[in-house]
Order: sequence, then structure tokens, then C-alpha cells
Amino acid sequence: MNYLRLRITDSIYPLHNTHALFRIELQYGDGLMKWVIYREMRDFVNLHAHYRFASIVQTNQVTLPSFPKTSLPYFNVLRREKGGKEVAKAEFARLQRQNLEDYLLKLIRCLMFRPEANRLCRFLEISALALEMATQGGSSGKQGYLRIMSSGSSRKKLNGVHPFAFKARHEPKWFIVRDSYIVAVDEPSEVEIWDAFLIDQDFTLQRPKRLYRQGIDKVRETFDRDQRHGDLDEESDTASNGERMLDEKAEKRAAKQKGRAGDPADPSTTDIAQSSPTEMAHTSNHTFYIRNSQRKLKLVAKTERQMDQFIASIERMAAKSIWAGSNRFESFAPIRLNVACQWLVDGRDYYWNLSRAVAMAKRTIYIHDWWLSPELYLRRPPVTNGKWRLDRLLKRKAEEGVKICVILYKEVGQAFTPVDSSYAKNRLTDLHPNISVQRSPDSDARNLLWSHHEKICVVDETIAFMGGFDLCYGRWDTPGHSLVDDQPKGYDDIEKVFEEGGPSDEQAEEDYQIWPGKDYSNQRASDFHNLNRPGEDMYDRTKVPRQPWFVQQTLLTAFQS
Repeated sequence: MNYLRLRITDSIYPLHNTHALFRIELQYGDGLMKWVIYREMRDFVNLHAHYRFASIVQTNQVTLPSFPKTSLPYFNVLRREKGGKEVAKAEFARLQRQNLEDYLLKLIRCLMFRPEANRLCRFLEISALALEMATQGGSSGKQGYLRIMSSGSSRKKLNGVHPFAFKARHEPKWFIVRDSYIVAVDEPSEVEIWDAFLIDQDFTLQRPKRLYRQGIDKVRETFDRDQRHGDLDEESDTASNGERMLDEKAEKRAAKQKGRAGDPADPSTTDIAQSSPTEMAHTSNHTFYIRNSQRKLKLVAKTERQMDQFIASIERMAAKSIWAGSNRFESFAPIRLNVACQWLVDGRDYYWNLSRAVAMAKRTIYIHDWWLSPELYLRRPPVTNGKWRLDRLLKRKAEEGVKICVILYKEVGQAFTPVDSSYAKNRLTDLHPNISVQRSPDSDARNLLWSHHEKICVVDETIAFMGGFDLCYGRWDTPGHSLVDDQPKGYDDIEKVFEEGGPSDEQAEEDYQIWPGKDYSNQRASDFHNLNRPGEDMYDRTKVPRQPWFVQQTLLTAFQS
């Protein structure tokens, strides 16, 4: 607590005997955690009374600071009655806040290294878990004890009847309202999470209505209405008397509302504009429910004010949370910007982003694939993107001094797994000494049905791709998933155009195939074969459609400091 700073910055109802309310701003460390609590005058009095009583019964007594009696409105009135100097309301409120702030600071210095400080931590809503989670960022809301009275807890119950387990489950837990969830621990001094309640798009908060309170209010309204009509018959000035009676009742209701749920002058409670005073009068004073898509919890607070502060904090948190409310495509997750992760759906998007990342490589390129086809075109159409063929791109980067390491699955046999890793290894290692290829594992009876199935590419240890795409034939596709590609000019014509420096103006791109050679595949008709001859077609394109390929890949970016 020696790192704690606090200030009492504002107050309402300073002259009220019990419901004088104070705003206390707290800060722990150098702005690591900031929060605001609201306490009434009676909370300060109860805190001091507890410590005073404990100091009497305990043998190891501690010297407590005296309570600032001049902060009590009674003594201000008493001063005026005895002829003392009258203090204005604004000045009295300022002195009241200053005296209570000094009292709290003295109490912290007195108890910070003693076990009695636990009650003061509860008064100031300080907990070990909240301080630990502050390093992760996010905002912290209301903290305090609540009792779980439902069976919706995530803790699994034992079978049968266990009275002591029932009692332990319903003991008060210390709840912490965070920016997107509510977490509970057994005590403020503990960091082991007892339960967590997540905010999602189905989150709701409900105050249960009490039928007996509705009945009492209806009887009271009927009695008041009959009495008012009787008075109006007796009085001659009915209009003025009726208005006066209504004003008196409104003033009484407003006075009664001070310090209670829905007080419009109290920023720590729920907004009365969101619900009528009549509706709030019919709800429970201690019980409320929170519900998400998985479960429902019944929570009970010790006082009506504590319950309303929890409800207000949870409502403010849910209104700001990105996880509450509906999302696009009815997803549980919202759209977020400036993230270091991106989904790449279909081969066109993945291969294009991969080609761009490889082209920017300065130091290293790591590739780990189940199957790799050196003659794969990363950008289409191939006739205008010959330099983006995988083997040519890797050769250019190797000549620039980039170290390229490749791990491929070493198949058991071509008949069992037709990926021809031997051809891919020889083809790549012949390009440049900076390219090294390893096939794994050495096949034997122990790993006959096991294979490297990772699809990973890491560039400069900064950009990583992982998911379901190998750098091989048959994977490049678009969201349209075309089934035909029967253009007359194929692989050999595309290679000839590349050797000549690109297509001329007279050569139409539409005449060239998008999936040349082995890239046009349909494994349902027949599997891959003769991969060392990449330009040969495997099917009659006029009769056999190509097999579409729908897979996802993830792009991850690590921001270096």
C-alpha cells in the first residue's frame, strides 16, 4: 500500500447525516492502475468503528488516527447553535473532503505493514489479482464481495449431497469487473481464479421483480388516490391543493431516493433514465442475474447500494466491450483493426502474399511442407508472371545472399504417396548453394503411416505463414472455383513466352492456360504421377473437370523492437 495514491475529489449531499457521498480517485504505482470508488459517510464511520473496536479487544494494539468529527454535518450545525462561525455549504464540503482524505492517508501509513490492512484494502477495493491483471492492460471496474446463489458456476459439483461443499460454493467471493469479463476469487489477497464469467453477444443483466412489492405499491397507490379524492371534495380550492399534495409526495420520494439505486445525482449507480422509478421500486434490493450464451448466475449483494454499483459498473463495461452485441455474419468475434494476424482464404490470396514476403526477404527463408512443386506459379496468369514461379523466385533470393532452408516429407513410395520429394530436392539444390533441402523422416516399419504434414513458411523470422496450403500443384484457386481451363496454349507455350521476354501485344492472355501442366488436377479421377515432367497434362481437359481447392492459411507478423 506504500505505492498507493488517493484523492477525494468530489462529494454530493455533504450535509446529509448518512448519505453524504464521496468520490475517491486512486492510483497504484506510476499509473499502472487507476480506479474510482464511491463511499458514503457511514462507510467511513463503520470503518473507523471496526478498527476502534478491534484495537480494544486485541492485545497487540495499534495507534489509530482520530476520526475527523468536524466532517460530520451534526458538528457543523452544533457550531452554529453555539454561536460559532457559520461555514458555508461549499466550504464545509471542501473541508469535509480534505479531513476525510487526511484520515485515510494516516490510516494507510498506520496499517500498511500490518494484517489489519486487509479490511482497508477491501474498503478501497484493492486486490492482488486486480494489480496482477493491470500489467495486461484493460480497465478495472467495481470490486467487492458477492454471493453466488445459483448452480451456474463453472466449478464442477460432486455427485451426491455434500453440505460442506454446498456451504463453500455459496460463501461470498471477491468479484472484479474487467473490460470484457467478470472474475471471482476467494479473497482479495488471492490470485488463484475461482471462476470467470465472459461477456458475449448474448450477455444480459436482469433485476428480478418482487411480486409482493408490486402488490404493496398498488395498495398504497389506491389508498393515496382515495385520500386525495376525499380531500379534494372537502377543499374548495381543489386545483391548488391537489398540486401541493403531488409536489409534497414528489419531494418525499426524491428525499427517499437519496443514496439509493437510481439516484440521478449519484454517478456510481445506474441511470434512472434507463428505467422508470416505478420499475426500479419493484425490483429486488439485493439480487440480480447475469447471463451469457453458456450459463446464468444468480448473485446476491450485501446491500442495495453495493448491488446497484455492481450493476452500473457491469453495464458500463458491457456498453464499451467489443464482445457484446451482434457482429458481422453472426460471429462471436468483432472486427478488429491493426492486428498482426490475417486469414488468407483460397490459394490466390496466400500465394500472392507469400510471393511478396519472399521477394522482400533479406536474411532467411524457412519452408516446411508435406509436398513442394518447384515449377509452381505463385501469381496468375502464368504467361505474364513467369518470374514469379517458385523455383525462379527462390533462385533470385539465393543469389542475393538469402539463406533458404527447406524440409520436405520423405514419402514411403510413389505408389503410396506420389509427391516425389527426391525430384523437388534435386531441383532446388541445383539452383544455388544457398538453398539446402532436407527430407524427413527415414521410412521404416515404425513410421510407415506417419508424415510431416506441416505447411509453414517463415521469412526473416518476422513474417510467418501457417495453415493448410502446401506449395504444390492443384492448390492455387480463386473464390470462383472454376472447373474448366481448356485454353489451347499450355505449359510449353508459356515457357516460350517467358524466354522471349514476355507476351507481345499481339498475344492475347486469354489464349493461355491458368493451370498449366500438372497444376490442372483431379485426384478423384486419378492421382498425381510423373511429377518430374511438370508440363505434361494428366487428363483430357475437354472431358475431365479440375478439382477445386478450398483451404485457409494464416499470416502472422512479429513487430520487432
